[in-house]
Parts: sequence; structure tokens; C-alpha cells
Amino acid sequence: MRYSYSIEHKELLFKVAARTSRGEYLTHNIWIITINDMLSGRSGTGEAAPLPDLSVDASSNYENILFQFCNEFCDKGFIDYEKWHNAPSMIFAVECALRSINLDCNINSNHKIQINGLIWMGDIATMKRRIDEKLSDNFRCIKIKIGAKGLSFQSELQLLHYLRNNPVHTIGKSVELRLDANGGFSPDKAMAILNELSKFNVHSIEQPIRQGQWSDMRRLCEESPIPIALDEELIGLNKTAEKIEMLNAVKPQFIVIKPTLHGGISGAEEWIRLAEERHIGWWVTSALESNIGLDAIADWISTKNTTMAQGLGTGQLYKWNFQSKWHLKNDELTK
Repeated sequence: MRYSYSIEHKELLFKVAARTSRGEYLTHNIWIITINDMLSGRSGTGEAAPLPDLSVDASSNYENILFQFCNEFCDKGFIDYEKWHNAPSMIFAVECALRSINLDCNINSNHKIQINGLIWMGDIATMKRRIDEKLSDNFRCIKIKIGAKGLSFQSELQLLHYLRNNPVHTIGKSVELRLDANGGFSPDKAMAILNELSKFNVHSIEQPIRQGQWSDMRRLCEESPIPIALDEELIGLNKTAEKIEMLNAVKPQFIVIKPTLHGGISGAEEWIRLAEERHIGWWVTSALESNIGLDAIADWISTKNTTMAQGLGTGQLYKWNFQSKWHLKNDELTK
């Protein structure tokens, strides 16, 4: 047997609750996997970080299944993608560990990765303060989560007006503005909402309605004044035929790829290939991983020929985190 492994569980604590239209996260359970290659004598680490109520492989029995996954990988010496296609976070962890061992990432140490400044949901005063912070740090792309429960749509429009007419930072008029609804709108009301949002020169909006409503989503993609990016829509579609069927049926302008949720690095690579074949734009976003997962995604993205802002700033959300190999200066990650 060429490989052995060990697994360490960690619970990460958010500095403040990470709110989405589906609810909020206060803690995040992750598992750090170390793979040892007896042939080369090298070791590599990866992170399995499923998100409750979102990841297809999240379950109360996750750790036991993870041990089964790693046992089988070590026995076979490879990942059985067909059998484990619904275990994307486990695939991501082992793939990243193997990439580290094999040193095959072709990482460009001089590469700079632009990231978006993420504005998490909160009360309006808090979100305005977070916008001010991102603008003062010279972020050229800002992403705002909208559709929060308990926050009126009029309040969110006021927030966008505040960004575009910021009393201190004139850069707010020109930043690239991305919105993320996390499926928060109903199909019958979505178009009216998109028309209102379009007044603020919006680059794109992620997942305006919940996933699985392909005919409604296609209609929105065809008629919306704002380009639509699919995010949650990709979750659970881990076979090539399923991905092709969805992309052909919905025809989005963009897809947002999260390796932990969307099939690991290999699954993400396939999403990119299928999107580019259809002239669909893409960018990559983290899924609340620790810096171990974030570093692995950044290493991978550094090999890609893309100039779009990526969503890799979530490592700053935790009270404690692993040391990162990448450093954030203004809105760029560098090594």
C-alpha cells in the first residue's frame, strides 16, 4: 500500500455570524487530512469542509464516511470518482493533499489574484460600515449578499445607493458590483426585483431563485437586465451528463465554482471546460474553508489564465485560523 493517512477534526468559530438568506453559521466543522506517500517520503494536507444544509455530502455521520473514503483511497491508490461522485468535499481534500505531494501545481509565486470584497448580511448600519472598509482598502470588486430575512428590499436598495453615492469614497461609483441572492427570490417576483437592482450598474447576480427551477431560471437568464451567475444550481451535479444537461437547459451568463461543493478540483476543472465550450463566464469562490483549503484553491487558481476577481477572502471570518501562504494586500492575494 503506497499511501497512509491521518485525520484531525477542528471546529472553527466565526467572529460574527455568517448570514445568508438560508440562515446563519456560528461555527464550522472541518477535517484536515494528511496523506503520506511512502514511495516518495512526502506528505500533503487537504481540507474536508462540508457546509450543513448545502453540501450534498454533509451528514451527522460525515466523519465515519470520511474514514471509509480515505481507507478505500489508500487501499486502491486512487480516488474512485464514479463511486464517490456525491462526496465532493472529501474528493477536494484528498486531491489537494495529492497535488501538494506531487508538486504538480506549477504555482506562479509572482502571481497576484484579485479577489472581491465580500459584504456579509447584517443590519444596514453594519453593512454600510463594511462597505466603507472595503472601499478604503481599494477593492475594485464588491459582492453584496441580499435577500436577507428581516431586511426589507427597500433597505437593500438604500444600501446599493449608499455604495454608488458614497459620501467619502468616490471609488464606489466605479467598482464592479456583484450581488448574491442565495436563491432568496420567488420566480414570480424575481424579474421585478432584478429590474430595480439593474439601476445600480450591477455586474451580475448569483442564484436569484432557488436551484432546480430550470425553466424559470432560463427565462430569467434570457430576460434579466442583470447577467445571472449560477452557484447553488451546480450542487449535486457531479456527473458530466448532468452538468451538460443543466448548462444547455438554463444557458446562464456565468457560473460560480466552489471546489468543496462542486466536485473537488477535478470537478471544478470540468465545470470550467464545459462553461468555456459554451462561452459562459466563470469565477471561483471558497465555501468557508479554513486557510488550508483557501491556500489550495488559490494555488490552483494561480495556474489559470483568468483576470476576473475571485471569491477567496473568507479566511478572515474566523477567530482562529491556520497560517496562510498567501497574503492579502488591498484586494490582491500574493505569495
